[in-house]
Amino acid sequence: MKKRTTMAFYVEALLLVLALLAVVLILTQCFAAAERTRENARQLTEAVHLVRNAAEAAAGADSPETLARLLADDAGNATDSGLQISYNESMEPDPAGAMSLQISWDKRPEPGGGLVTYTIWVTTRENEELYRLETAVYLGREKP
Repeated sequence: MKKRTTMAFYVEALLLVLALLAVVLILTQCFAAAERTRENARQLTEAVHLVRNAAEAAAGADSPETLARLLADDAGNATDSGLQISYNESMEPDPAGAMSLQISWDKRPEPGGGLVTYTIWVTTRENEELYRLETAVYLGREKP
């Protein structure tokens, strides 16, 4: 009889250890998923901040060239139809950065003024798009 009781104790202890091990494995997976979600949320938040800042600069600039000077300050690659600036983890301009802010405009304003449409987006180093915004700014004639 004592042998059966001892055997039952070992079986119950083994089942308890297996149940505890399963709980630990499930919690480990939950924490790993939470860490991935936190990192994705951080990247998205930084992308939204970059795009918002670029959109505000676009609204305040009187030409695409001025926008390029405001944002890039010799740190980005400006062309006639767009601009690209890379940022590091500290959100400072860095040619080898982890994120890239890209801005393209589809029309230059006429001498009398006109509407310029900007497309602003942020991508990762792997060219995964994180956030995109399209905005338009009327660039009117300067007052004499």
